[in-house]
Amino acid sequence: MHELSVLAAAVDLPEETARANDIDKLAWITLEVGQASGYLPVFFEKYWPIVVEGKPLFDGCELRMVEKRGEALCLECGAMFDVMACEGVCPACGSRVKKMLGGTELVLKEVGAAES
Repeated sequence: MHELSVLAAAVDLPEETARANDIDKLAWITLEVGQASGYLPVFFEKYWPIVVEGKPLFDGCELRMVEKRGEALCLECGAMFDVMACEGVCPACGSRVKKMLGGTELVLKEVGAAES
């Protein structure tokens, strides 16, 4: 349930930025969540109403989720593969020795101001 505290922190930055730029309402926030990040988008979506409750800046603000694929490079044979689909095992050679190339991130990707 660490998604709750991470989501609360993800709301703080746009809130500060909106205040500094005299923005009254936000239309959307986009979070980019890697499949191998340890965070589950479903929990971000579940907790979103709780985190923004009582914050007028976020009235009607949509939480958008972009899931990034967990990609890795096999350090044995050089194949690139989807870590989640292959359960961490290189489909070309069966090795578990890999370098993660993507899918471990959690990024506040975009914030959209509502039109007045």
